[in-house]
Parts: sequence; structure tokens; C-alpha cells
Amino acid sequence: MHTKRRLMAFMSGLVMYGAAVMLAILIFDMGLVEMLTPQLGGRMNARIAVTAVVAAINFSLALAWAYSVLKVPQGSRRPMTAWCLSGVGLAWLGATLVGTFNLAATRGDKALSVADVLLSPNAAPFWGPVNILAVLVAVTVAGAWALRTVPPSRRHRNRTAMA
Repeated sequence: MHTKRRLMAFMSGLVMYGAAVMLAILIFDMGLVEMLTPQLGGRMNARIAVTAVVAAINFSLALAWAYSVLKVPQGSRRPMTAWCLSGVGLAWLGATLVGTFNLAATRGDKALSVADVLLSPNAAPFWGPVNILAVLVAVTVAGAWALRTVPPSRRHRNRTAMA
């Protein structure tokens, strides 16, 4: 059962990152940046606002998802936060490598702006670092939240067994 929970947490981290990036791309492709540009006084302000909204949505969804995966079942001692974070990290590493090769193959003559690289989920090689940060923070918060729901007697037994 312990191995199943580890595998489930790891795979969930992989899928969680992929879903967060896909959701961010879908929201960015809706044209919100162009729609908000006149109201917010410029394209950069609109891009920052949409990035913040997407990060908040990704954080909320990843928090709920991660908590449902990481919550400690009866008879267990601790959540599998490290395994879920490992899955998210591996997915981010894979996406970054693919993005780097994509960038090298397609944009050899053009330089990207810093705003495009940091804020847009469509821009390789990072695919919107704000999204990965939102997912990482959500998994960490969910892991801490799941650990707090473990009864103190089981938490205490776990600490004494490790000492």
C-alpha cells in the first residue's frame, strides 16, 4: 500500500504540472491580454494581471488536487509530499528540456523579451515560471495541511521511530 501511495503521488505530480501548463495556455489563448490592455494601461500590465489570475487559478486547483492525493489515510503516518514534489519537478525538468530544444530549433535568429519568457506559458523554455511556482507552493501547502490532520500520537510515533 505504501508503494502504491508513493507511485500515485509521483504520477499525480507529473499530471498536475502538465494540467497547470495546459490550463495556463488555454486561458492565455482566450485573448484576455488584448482585451485588458486598454483597461489596465498597457500590454505589460495586462500580461501581469492575466499571469496573476492564471497563477491563482492554478494554485487553487493544484492545492485541492494535491490535498486529495496527499491526505493521510487511516493507519498511515505521513503524507507523500516529497514524492508529489518529485513528480512536479521531473515534469518541469522535462518540459524545460523540450522547450530548450524547441527554442534552439525555431528561434535562432530572434531574441525573446524577458517578459515573454517569464510571464507567458506559450514561450519556451520555461512555459511560464509563475505557473510552476504556484503548483510547487500549492503542493507544499497541501503537504503541510495534510500533515496537520495526522493525529498527534501518530506524528509522535513517527518522530521517535526515526530517532
